[in-house]
Amino acid sequence: MKNVFKSNRLIVPIYINEKLVLDMLAIMEDGFSMVSQVNYTENSENNNSNGIDAGVDTSSLLSKLLKINVSGTINNSSSKEEKEFVSKEKVHTNVSLLSKFITYLENQKILKSDINISEINIGDFIEIEGELQKNPLINYMDLFVDLQLKVLAQRAPMLNKLKDKMQRKIAETDLNATMKYDLNTRLESMPKNNQICHGDFNPSNIIIKPDGIPYVIDWAHVTQGNGAADAARTYLLFNLDGKKEEAEIYLRKFSEKSNTEKRLIQKWIPIVAAAHLSKASEEERAFLMNWIDVVDYN
Repeated sequence: MKNVFKSNRLIVPIYINEKLVLDMLAIMEDGFSMVSQVNYTENSENNNSNGIDAGVDTSSLLSKLLKINVSGTINNSSSKEEKEFVSKEKVHTNVSLLSKFITYLENQKILKSDINISEINIGDFIEIEGELQKNPLINYMDLFVDLQLKVLAQRAPMLNKLKDKMQRKIAETDLNATMKYDLNTRLESMPKNNQICHGDFNPSNIIIKPDGIPYVIDWAHVTQGNGAADAARTYLLFNLDGKKEEAEIYLRKFSEKSNTEKRLIQKWIPIVAAAHLSKASEEERAFLMNWIDVVDYN
């Protein structure tokens, strides 16, 4: 049978809290599966035809004299119908399940559209048309990472080495000797470079003038070394400020734009966290210790 498909079912629904919607769908359907079993029967018809030929022939003499030749044919045809049971799996995606949910709301006439915002009540299901736009945070992070990469692209041979500074900072901590040894061993194993590392690259150290030109300030911690270490510190600063979403977007963007594997940046995090301990508050210290104790990123 040919499927009759409505074009409006191709609309992809967007929900503020997708997990909540899937939970509601599971409640309505007493649970659901991402895979459905579809069974149907196919009919096929086979026609069989059997024929029997019979002939009576006189002797050659009579045949010639009387021209007699008797023959007969018996035909028998039959039709046989066969049934074949077919089983297939239908795989659902989150979007198809969410589409199923909106269809349910429409059928039950509980989905409201073209409604005045002042008339919305708690528990109402509403549908609002809108235009999807790129998250402004993504645009901002693109500019932020591009600016950091411009800094890293510069060279200043007379600057202090990043590794030397890290070793000094680790020595100033009250960590036990074993932890200091492990951190210094990790530090020595990290690849060297001579990129300019700002040392405190975060949004509060960027000023954008009215003409749109950005300026980087506070160069007190600048060194030359591996840019992945500078990225690890920026990632850590976002997390220290409670901006976990920004931290993850930043890490992904920096990794993509600098062509650096995430794990190479993450391997710097325990070292950077330890170097930050000397000036950390008690609250920050507990957070940093969790990063120092993380397992190695393979």
